[in-house]
Amino acid sequence: MPTRRGVIWLGQTCNLNCYFCYFAERIADKTHPEHAFFTLQKAKDICKIFVDDYGLNSIDIQGGEPTIYPHIFKLIRYCNEIGLKPTLITNLISLANFEHAKKFKDAGVYDFLVSLQGIGDTYNKVVGKKNAFSKQMQALENLSKLQIPIRVNAVLSNEIINDLEGITKLALKYNARVVNFLGYNNTGDQKLIRDTYKIPYYDLIAQKLEPLIDTLESNNIEVNLRFLPFCIVGEKYRKNIQNGDQMLYDNHEWEASSRLWIDRPAQRRAKEKIEKRRTKYYLSRFKIHKIYRGNLKEKFIWTKKLLKPFFYPSPKYAPILPYQKPILEKLRFYTPDTKFIKGHSKVEHFYFEQKDVFREIYKSKIHHKKCESCDIKNICDGFTLDFIEEFGSSAIKPIKISNGGGEVTPTFYSRDQLKVIERAEWEWFFTKDEISRIEKEK
Repeated sequence: MPTRRGVIWLGQTCNLNCYFCYFAERIADKTHPEHAFFTLQKAKDICKIFVDDYGLNSIDIQGGEPTIYPHIFKLIRYCNEIGLKPTLITNLISLANFEHAKKFKDAGVYDFLVSLQGIGDTYNKVVGKKNAFSKQMQALENLSKLQIPIRVNAVLSNEIINDLEGITKLALKYNARVVNFLGYNNTGDQKLIRDTYKIPYYDLIAQKLEPLIDTLESNNIEVNLRFLPFCIVGEKYRKNIQNGDQMLYDNHEWEASSRLWIDRPAQRRAKEKIEKRRTKYYLSRFKIHKIYRGNLKEKFIWTKKLLKPFFYPSPKYAPILPYQKPILEKLRFYTPDTKFIKGHSKVEHFYFEQKDVFREIYKSKIHHKKCESCDIKNICDGFTLDFIEEFGSSAIKPIKISNGGGEVTPTFYSRDQLKVIERAEWEWFFTKDEISRIEKEK
């Protein structure tokens, strides 16, 4: 089943300075329109749209750093009220104080997705703050005492590659539900500021990760390898690769149509109103459906562009980078249309339409001519071009499969992955008969 999880960025204000952060420049530039935190009302309005318009049932709340958002406890309570299970993606630094951590438990946080970016001094260096690691460890102790579940993110930079075993031990010690190892990729501000020497070679990543995947899965911990090509790991571990096509079906990832909407500038900037969308109704099999169209004034956006030099002076915050312009234009004007076809959900139809949009956006960023001979190229995100420029193409090993002429679907590998399905999700994932059988087996 497609995921029903959404994501919200409350503003790029943070208490750390991680060099791999997608929003590093926006966090450093206090005048950037995405830097300031939202009002509570705007955050609530976005969450309500996720429930009413997209049918979501869980949400990842991000900042910057959401634990320092001044209205975070009210927002957590509101999410629970409207049927969104709230997760916070966090560095946990502010939760080193037990009483402060307990407030999140009392507010009803569902779990924390914790950024573990190294051990000891390595962590302090990566996040740009002294003693940050000791505070994070105290926070993990506090969450353990409070019995608040955690999931784990670890970005695969050269700095932490030798700390992956230590990160795995922490995940085991604190009973993480899920561990995500994320490829260090050139998204967002990293397109401009990323240093290629901080990117580990893919063969080294595989060598380090494969035994750790075995360890984590043997302890019933879900493992996801995000933003990595399939061919860099052995066949046994390809089930753990979770890229664009696979993430549609990953309940710990973000639903695609709401992601397009939340990525538009109006939904990422505190001072802008939430983008209004016209509703269009149509009748199908005696049932009224509604779909959303872009605001009418968008059709006349060229007038603003023409008059901008005279009436819209250039802002003083960091400019939009050249590579970002076509992406933002696509996201601004693209609103999913849907045709209800038997056998597919509305979410899947949104996603099928978006694949063409995303492929056009990223065609200059990913894939290599060697990938064309790979049997699974249609379900793989490929290699980022700057990796190939730095290391060459020797890491690319086109995959040949024998599947009796069957279709290579997005879940070709991931259907065999160990997934953590929480009790609150059972009614969505399983039939009543399956739930009954599971409960009898417990």
